[in-house]
Amino acid sequence: MQQMAWERLRLLDFLIAFPHTLKSMRVPAEFRAKKATLNTVCEPYESLPNPTRVFYQVAEIQSAAMRLLVAGELIDRDSLENGIICLIDSTTNQKKALASAMQLLHYRTEDWYEFIVECLSSYPLDGRGGLKERTGLMEYRHDYA
Repeated sequence: MQQMAWERLRLLDFLIAFPHTLKSMRVPAEFRAKKATLNTVCEPYESLPNPTRVFYQVAEIQSAAMRLLVAGELIDRDSLENGIICLIDSTTNQKKALASAMQLLHYRTEDWYEFIVECLSSYPLDGRGGLKERTGLMEYRHDYA
């Protein structure tokens, strides 16, 4: 996928950073078979008292990261201003560096990560039954989708 809505990326990024919050998510019917694997995610050492509050607190960090990717010419600035994360065709060296960094992610082989990437990355975000409602992390009642 070469582009993704900024809101979706923020939500998926949060779920990757705090995978234990997947346990409280209302999983869509078509993914219920995978729900058991989500329940095996370890709880953090320190509790996360209010995931929604933390979600909004990390927004500035996520925005700063996007600004760095724009400065590094990996993300298109105009698309980002319109709420879309769009990858720029990068040089071979940039692609190799990004691929190397991705290989270092130890959780790439975890079931919960696979669930996020394969199931949630393309699931509807907005409206009733969308990811915003199912996670309880974002307002969804005023969505028009």
